Amino acid sequence: MTADELAPYPVVASEVTADSLARSLQEAAADWHANRAPGDATADVAATALDGMAFLLRSLRMVAPDLADRIAVDAWKRTQDGPPEGWPAHEMAQAVPGAAHLVASSAQSGGEAA
Repeated sequence: MTADELAPYPVVASEVTADSLARSLQEAAADWHANRAPGDATADVAATALDGMAFLLRSLRMVAPDLADRIAVDAWKRTQDGPPEGWPAHEMAQAVPGAAHLVASSAQSGGEAA
């Protein structure tokens, strides 16, 4: 699987649903796991976290469908505000699919470049 074959990570809030975000996260997790270097614990942790988030979003859709999309949008928005305090920008770009644009924004605003 190549990056071009992955489910697209939503680029605007109107594209986000629990299902669309879960699909993107789960495919990214599978890609990370399949393409990790032997012994790369960081990729394993990231893949596990992405897969876990996908599982939670799908489970939420089953038990609280009225809340699932709103929570997915809130989770998606957290990836749009830049890296959490103390995270180097390059780690954020590696940890969240579709977040590479944050590195460019951070570098342009004087933050840490990748």
